[in-house]
Amino acid sequence: MDANQQQQFQQAQRYVDQQDFQAAAPLLNDLNQQVDDLAVHQLLVQTEYELRHFAVAWHLIQEQPVPYQTQPNLQRLALSVAIANQQFIPARKLAGQREAWLTEIEQAEQVMRQSQQAMLATIERQFIHIGDQTFREQQRRFVAADQLPLTEFLRAAKFVLRDPYTNVLIRSSLFQVLSQLMIAEPITMLWLDDQEYVVTPAQVGDLFVHPTVQAINELLMHQYGDQDPVTLQMYQQEFYLQLTLLYPLIEQAIVDPKSWFLALTAYSQTDNDPQIQAAKDWQNRLGRLINRLS
Repeated sequence: MDANQQQQFQQAQRYVDQQDFQAAAPLLNDLNQQVDDLAVHQLLVQTEYELRHFAVAWHLIQEQPVPYQTQPNLQRLALSVAIANQQFIPARKLAGQREAWLTEIEQAEQVMRQSQQAMLATIERQFIHIGDQTFREQQRRFVAADQLPLTEFLRAAKFVLRDPYTNVLIRSSLFQVLSQLMIAEPITMLWLDDQEYVVTPAQVGDLFVHPTVQAINELLMHQYGDQDPVTLQMYQQEFYLQLTLLYPLIEQAIVDPKSWFLALTAYSQTDNDPQIQAAKDWQNRLGRLINRLS
């Protein structure tokens, strides 16, 4: 921020300190358009929240989610905004295993059950029958399900994960949510090979810290990291989309990380090694699924 912007920010901070949020909001909105500064953004989110502009505050957080997911002081602000918007699933991701925060969410969920029972029933019913719809509508219903309390969300998720008509990307993304929520009960899901598997979400872990994923990322970085960052980004994007579809059973397809790497980046230069061919067959299958999404 330049000197004038610093002065404007300090004035907005004084208004916030005086709880004059109405006066602070236009100053902060103006600054947020001019500079990419987390302190400005945080104060604007806080101001909009205090003005009870809950949807605006939530939209602002979605524009810049990472610091609100990772920094403890911002997580607390984001949690308040999420609860105010009845975004219970994102709120639970933010809460992690913090008992006090989870209790706060549970209380808000109970209030919603008592006051908006019909709306909850509609969201849950539409989520359960998500496979009847186009991919775009499936995406919309998946996002809308963030408003469900955990009990209703999990009840519907168990149907969705076994529905052969639900898009594979939706099923995989849904299982990722259950993993992030540390759901400790075994869940049955239909996977890419049209077979059902029983997997416990809490035991799967985060996609990007999976040893197989890290091994292939290291191979990509070694090959392209310094010499060709554009190619690196291209292959990483393709690889991450493949992983999203394979989750949570990554090792069912990626038996050997180096073979997967070679099939992805240099298949035409390889021999008829069975592991490389098997990896390429999987990648072709995933490519066909990806093409159907566009």
